Amino acid sequence: HALIVFVYEFCDAEGATAYGDRVIEYLPGLEPFDVVGTPGSRGISGTPDGNVVAYAAATVDDTLVLAIASGSEGTLLLSEARDRSAALLADQVEALRAS
Repeated sequence: HALIVFVYEFCDAEGATAYGDRVIEYLPGLEPFDVVGTPGSRGISGTPDGNVVAYAAATVDDTLVLAIASGSEGTLLLSEARDRSAALLADQVEALRAS
């Protein structure tokens, strides 16, 4: 299993939001899901090519946080991937807001 977090800083909040929207909309074959714990966030998930993957994204001011949980189908449930990406996103967003 893999957990990855990307933190992108932009010149303004509009740029961070626009890039996050493009990332979420670019990934074909995945379905939206409600990201628990981070208001205003977006998530998509699915099982492309025998892999389970969940992406959760949120912006904090001029920063985009993208959290990804993935694993092989059969070793990771889609619900687990969603929960893990949402938890990772919430932790990173909280850390950014505290700094």
